[in-house]
Amino acid sequence: DAILLIERTNPPFGWALPGGFVDYGENLEDAVTRETKEETNLDVLKCDFAFMSFNEDSKKDEPFYFCEVSDGEPEIVGEEKDKHSPENWYHLEWVELDNVKDIWLVPEAAKDKVIKL
Repeated sequence: DAILLIERTNPPFGWALPGGFVDYGENLEDAVTRETKEETNLDVLKCDFAFMSFNEDSKKDEPFYFCEVSDGEPEIVGEEKDKHSPENWYHLEWVELDNVKDIWLVPEAAKDKVIKL
């Protein structure tokens, strides 16, 4: 009934889904597992394709996945932890799905699709 999001003060401001880029030779599911671990310190137990969303900046469709993750307290790790400062901070939070409509989630197209699920 909740989705793990990252709130950040660096552009783009607001809430975002954990994620990133696919490394050379890596499949999408492996990239989701790696990026989730790198950004939240949680392990992906199950990963299912959720939807595609068009990114206006890159002019490309981007895949989104819903994942079941390991128990534990999510924490900012990796690159985000290294960049973390009073002026540029990151905050992980489980947001109830009913509350997603009330926050600024980027990309907006992904927000609309999360709400519909």
